[in-house]
Amino acid sequence: MATVGRIDEASPNQLTIEQLAAETGMSVRNIRAHQARGLLSPPEVRLRVGYYGPEHVAQLRLIRELQAEGFNLGGIKRLLDDTQGTAERLLRFRQALTPASDRQHPRALSATELGEEVVRSGISLRSAVAILEEVERECDSIAGEFLKLFVEEVWKPFERAGMPAERLPEVEQAIERLRPVASQALAAIFEQRMGAQVERAFKDMTRRLSEPRRS
Repeated sequence: MATVGRIDEASPNQLTIEQLAAETGMSVRNIRAHQARGLLSPPEVRLRVGYYGPEHVAQLRLIRELQAEGFNLGGIKRLLDDTQGTAERLLRFRQALTPASDRQHPRALSATELGEEVVRSGISLRSAVAILEEVERECDSIAGEFLKLFVEEVWKPFERAGMPAERLPEVEQAIERLRPVASQALAAIFEQRMGAQVERAFKDMTRRLSEPRRS
């Protein structure tokens, strides 16, 4: 509850509503509207002036992030009222699933290590084995397509030319470059498609969570 008293320099709440607006990039009018809806904690009142602090900044940024994810204000109010911290956890879940553009490529893992990593994510061992077998089949097919390109566009022309010795280093370089290029292409496309799948799934989850709960 808001308190009334003298200026307290030890308080974390030192921002006027105008300063809070500048800090968060939100208008004073919107801040007042969020406060009226119960989305924002009341300020600390000192000498009839309301002061805001880091907690209010964090609340407004969370509201903005949720709005960007498609939540309406009614849905945001329900999430913020949830004592389990659903709003923060939902955004952390979204961030964890979304590939970072600057993320380094992970080291290569063995089949056993891959299985262990999938199981640690909460998926059962049986499901982990099944999905890794499917990934292996798809990768075999993709690898075959890349190799087919190499044979058709590099090896066969080399063969038709009589396999001249001076062009052999060129062929060797082509096959050496093929593996990393194929791996990078596969990883990049997978991240894009995974991101699109996550986006669709997340929008569906946010829609359901923002709907009023049935009694």
